[in-house]
Amino acid sequence: MANGKSEKIEFPGLIVENLRGGRVRYRVREKGNPSNRVVIFSEPGSPEFILHYELARSGVNIAQSTPRTARKYLYNTKVVGEAAKLAVARARKRATRKNVLFQMTEEMVIELLRQQRCRCALTGMTFAFGAHEGGLRNPRAMSLDRIIPVGGYVPGNVRLITTMANVARSDWGDDEFFEMCRAAMERKS
Repeated sequence: MANGKSEKIEFPGLIVENLRGGRVRYRVREKGNPSNRVVIFSEPGSPEFILHYELARSGVNIAQSTPRTARKYLYNTKVVGEAAKLAVARARKRATRKNVLFQMTEEMVIELLRQQRCRCALTGMTFAFGAHEGGLRNPRAMSLDRIIPVGGYVPGNVRLITTMANVARSDWGDDEFFEMCRAAMERKS
């Protein structure tokens, strides 16, 4: 530990290290794997801290698993909240158009984002936060997906996937989506 000073603070597995020059570094031990320590770039008391802490406890290394620009946005809770708000608004609009039940909230979406480790449930791709080039909708933005297409946007039937995966999946199920992906890969090779 830098300067020999390290202390545990009120969150299990969280360590604060006092570095040279008065800087402070926060590291979190992964739950179930205490030898893995993940650095987080927010501090206790900041709005984004809980999200970063929980991701680190589940083994997600934000600094390594997320592109730099996405990390910058992820650390800004306002942007994550706005992304959740936008995803909910778009899904609500689709639900109205398709006449299906809608019960999701922004808080539920943020919790799903945490559970999915900021990755698409279908492809495993990392979500992108913020605008896309040319002002177009970002293909890697998160989108609410109904697992069973005929069901509503209700807890248990919703997952977060990239916008491009949701557009490709459309009103069909996962089997049809993966069949299309396999055909595209076979054609490419």
